[in-house]
Amino acid sequence: MKEKVKTQDYIREFVSILFIQKKVVVYTFLAVLVITLLVAFLWPPSYSSEARILVKHKKLIRNPEVLEKVALYEPSVTESDVSSEMEILTSVNVIQMTIKKFQEKGEIFRKDLSDSEFRALVAKIKENLKTETTPKSDVFKVTFSWSSPWEAEAILRTHINTYLSYRLDVYAPTDAEVFFQKQVNEFNKKLSSLEQELADLASKTASPVADEKIKSNLLIQQSLEADLNKMLNNYVEKKNFVTYVDGLLRAGDVNCFSFVESPNIGDFGKKLQDLLVEREKIKRVYTDGSPPVRAITDQIQATAKALKEEVKRYVEGERAKLKAMEEAIQSMSDRLNKIRNENVKLYNTSLRSKSLERQLKVAEDSFVTFMKRWDEARIDRSSAASNLFTVSVISEAKANLRPVFPDKRVVLPVGLVLSIILGITVGFLLEFFDHTFKRPEDTERYAGLQTIFSIPKF
Repeated sequence: MKEKVKTQDYIREFVSILFIQKKVVVYTFLAVLVITLLVAFLWPPSYSSEARILVKHKKLIRNPEVLEKVALYEPSVTESDVSSEMEILTSVNVIQMTIKKFQEKGEIFRKDLSDSEFRALVAKIKENLKTETTPKSDVFKVTFSWSSPWEAEAILRTHINTYLSYRLDVYAPTDAEVFFQKQVNEFNKKLSSLEQELADLASKTASPVADEKIKSNLLIQQSLEADLNKMLNNYVEKKNFVTYVDGLLRAGDVNCFSFVESPNIGDFGKKLQDLLVEREKIKRVYTDGSPPVRAITDQIQATAKALKEEVKRYVEGERAKLKAMEEAIQSMSDRLNKIRNENVKLYNTSLRSKSLERQLKVAEDSFVTFMKRWDEARIDRSSAASNLFTVSVISEAKANLRPVFPDKRVVLPVGLVLSIILGITVGFLLEFFDHTFKRPEDTERYAGLQTIFSIPKF
């Protein structure tokens, strides 16, 4: 039969660790216990004051926007409404007003607080002021903690009264009607100014719509550009022709200029061609110095000279035409530039007009909105209908004479349990990270050697 192996004795291990680390466990236990006693008996006590507030709605509220239809609806309080009231109550403005009330009366808070001290006091009150909703109801609880129970009660009561006054100004401000009336007048003046500026732009362009004028000018511009291009092509062709004819005139060669479209030049050219043909026939019979050849040569030279004179007069006429074409081209270019510049001005005017129209639309919407708000403000002030939700204090601020911290009934038991747990935990941690041999069986377990004897550590 196999011999049963004895398992590890965990209780013995636990007791051994406590015995080994008994000093650490005891010191940790005593240190935590002393801290607990100091907190329980020497920590400055903090007292609380509580109050409860109910958020309720009115029975019937008239809708201002459909007043003529006498539309009535039954509002209900939602979680967001209760949350809004809680946010107003804990707002910095209400806290500052509460502090200033005590400063004016010379109670609790000093009057000579610096800005940093005042901000620190506001932050402290806000931190100690807690709100909590009551489940399945429209009631929320307000709790305020302070070093004195009576001061906590006085501060909370004054703060709630300040909150009730402040929320009236939030929901129904007294200067709302004046503000909305001022806004209506300002936007009315702005509308008049924008309308007058639009009218001035229309009068400058002689057209109520600049875009239509631009379209018309673009059509004219397109036609003028086509005519100008055609005229430029004709001008270039004629100029090249004149330059070519001038070159032929300056050359010493005999030319009939048959390519020139002119009746007189054509007649002279035809006559010169006939003479040249006749001379070729005579030269077949006679020599160059013979009288018939000289006679026909003289006729050719006289005819060529007369032809050149006629060509020169023709060229002068063409130059005059070129000059007229240049003037026409310049005039047409000036007109095109004028139209382009006018289109640029019209485009800028169109952009300005559209910008004014957008501003006019925004101003009209704002004017209508503020006019409605002005009417609502007048109705609200006359009927007090703006306060859709009202609040009531169902439980006045009352101090709790027992401190909320430190509460000895809670601090002492918790501190005692915590000191025991921390002492044992620290002892186990130190033992876990300590790898030295502390017991005789450790040498056999980890080193495989038998223990002959042990020497106690004193």
